[in-house]
Amino acid sequence: MPSISALTLSITGPPAGSPLTLDVSYSAKFSAIERFLADNGLGFEERIQIIGDDPGEATDLVLHTFPSQMIVLAPGELVVNRSRQITVPRGSLNEDPGGTGTPFPLPNVDELFARLEIHYAGLISGPSRADSAVKSILVV
Repeated sequence: MPSISALTLSITGPPAGSPLTLDVSYSAKFSAIERFLADNGLGFEERIQIIGDDPGEATDLVLHTFPSQMIVLAPGELVVNRSRQITVPRGSLNEDPGGTGTPFPLPNVDELFARLEIHYAGLISGPSRADSAVKSILVV
């Protein structure tokens, strides 16, 4: 499976009340064998999820899934740099509802990360998988 490096999640947008843009960027390095197989019809499928991070994996919540895309290797190419964006409503990233404080509760900080998987298209195998660093935002 290709190796994944430099996986990052960026969150941009106005400070409040508007949609946010999620940008996932990474590099994928393919082996010479994968390059040969790609030249002979093997495909690679990219799957990206935005996940709300909570203690323990059982409580993590998938908040958004990017549409799957095929990764196309140019002739001779072994390393592919990719960047994908999706714009989402700000409130859809609120993975920690509620808050603390009186008389007006303050919202909780939300922790998000991107999960990337690269699968061989048309073959049954385990994916290459990587998680970005967790980003904290305050969804108001």
